[in-house]
Amino acid sequence: IFATADRKPNALGFRYDRDKTLLRKKPLLRVKRQINKCYKKKRRHKRITPRLAGDVLSSIGQFKHWDSTYIRETYIQKGLQKMLKKIVREWSREERKKWNISLET
Repeated sequence: IFATADRKPNALGFRYDRDKTLLRKKPLLRVKRQINKCYKKKRRHKRITPRLAGDVLSSIGQFKHWDSTYIRETYIQKGLQKMLKKIVREWSREERKKWNISLET
């Protein structure tokens, strides 16, 4: 039987403590793999899909709710977020143009 007083309660991929919120191992690995996939595509001069860019941006946005200074310093290089925002912005502009229905004929 495990001592429950020593363990942090966990739910929805997080471990909660009085003063911090930690991400559990599997969700952290998923985020790290997504970030590494972006860097790999960038190194090989391949196109980063808007879906992948949006997923990574979403994860970066969630970092502010976690105890994540180590993750930010270790895995996110300067300029990544700006590059991903540009990809998503261009994609959304293209989609808007594609689906823009003008009433003028």
